Amino acid sequence: MFNSTLTSLVYQINCGTKNGTAFLITKNFALTVYHVVSEHKSQDIKLSQNDKLIVKAKIISDDIEESKVKDFAILELEEEVLNVSFLCLANSTNIKPGTKWTSRGYPKSKMDTGENMYQDDNTVHQHLSYLKSRKIDIELNHNLKWSSYEGISGAPLIIDDKIIGIINSELIEKQKSKELCALSIRYLEKILKEKCEIIINSEIRSKEIDIVAETSYEELIPNDKRNLPEKLKESCTTISDNWINLYCREHASGKLEIERYTDQEIRSIKFVVFEVCQFELLKFVDSNINKELTLEQIEGLINKFIKKGNKAIKDKSSQYRYVANNKTFMRKIVLDLINDCFLSFDKNGIYG
Repeated sequence: MFNSTLTSLVYQINCGTKNGTAFLITKNFALTVYHVVSEHKSQDIKLSQNDKLIVKAKIISDDIEESKVKDFAILELEEEVLNVSFLCLANSTNIKPGTKWTSRGYPKSKMDTGENMYQDDNTVHQHLSYLKSRKIDIELNHNLKWSSYEGISGAPLIIDDKIIGIINSELIEKQKSKELCALSIRYLEKILKEKCEIIINSEIRSKEIDIVAETSYEELIPNDKRNLPEKLKESCTTISDNWINLYCREHASGKLEIERYTDQEIRSIKFVVFEVCQFELLKFVDSNINKELTLEQIEGLINKFIKKGNKAIKDKSSQYRYVANNKTFMRKIVLDLINDCFLSFDKNGIYG
């Protein structure tokens, strides 16, 4: 149901030489970014889906100077759009880092059809208490699917099935997209009431970090001082240096990904994963007493750790805020736990 709602709400927008994204907020009004419709005085504003013109529109916020500064535009449609389910607009004052977000937009590679963005790697990097560059207060991590997210500008920023902002730009580093940036709906509250008679009365409340898990991880005392290469060599004496180097490179790159999040967030997720994987390790060791492992067994145990960790974090996420929960990210957590003396492939990694 959510996917169909998102698809029906979001449009490709074209105005002269500019293309981007817009989304409906009522059957009569839509939101987008101003820089996409900056040619509106001489060019039509067209909203399309699947490369088919649906409706034309006009700007009704052009008389408000801050719309150009903050880079947003309120559009009035020439005709009502019917048979659409709408998402609630919501205030947001303190969205926590790691909170998952979704959206839909029309990047250049999907200009005709558009694409939903709801992968687990899409998380809030930070929510500022002020406007950066006079138009940005939310910075967003994304899944690096495209080298450029050009065309996404004007897309809705959605958290907990509520629209809390407008994606308006991206940060480019070394010719690749690093982050997306957005403006909170709360900066439009007064204008939306004045121009569209829309009253925003809901607020996103972010889940808190699992403090018990975070504190418990801090209290753990490592009893296995071996690092990842040492554990691999002792469990499988026939493992080649090439395989060890591959695991080490994977761990090093994963470490960089993990460092995107706060220490509190990572400590809480590590403790939950540590607990469930200790049980899995105990079962594995009991069935492999005094046996040297093969590479296939090592990889199989790692995958069991990942599966158990993902399930545990999914269960916890209903109550607490946990960062990206998918197999790729969980593998990075598991390898880091192995390197940091909390998991292994033999009995020396079992905590009494």
